Amino acid sequence: MVLELVSWLDDLERAVESANEGGAAASWSAGVSLVVQKGRETLERLGVIVVDPVRQPFDPELPRGDRSRSMPRRDAAPGTVVQVVHRGYRRGERALRPARVVVARAEPGGV
Repeated sequence: MVLELVSWLDDLERAVESANEGGAAASWSAGVSLVVQKGRETLERLGVIVVDPVRQPFDPELPRGDRSRSMPRRDAAPGTVVQVVHRGYRRGERALRPARVVVARAEPGGV
């Protein structure tokens, strides 16, 4: 049931982002953002937290990350998570959904 709520909140957040980019009415975007915030608060009360592995070393053995791709970056060490594509969630030590992330790699010909 929690995963269904998480998926629903993801969809609402994408709708808000799309509305903001598309110039939708600010009142609509603000209203949906409030619904998203209430959903996040509900998850917190249930002990569910967002996994934020940005700027941490990627470790495929940990339940916090599922690499979606890598990209050359000068501002981060190779193997470091630089972006979250799909949020991850956990409750206590149990992973509910791993984060899908972008991991830095050395630039071709770089040091």
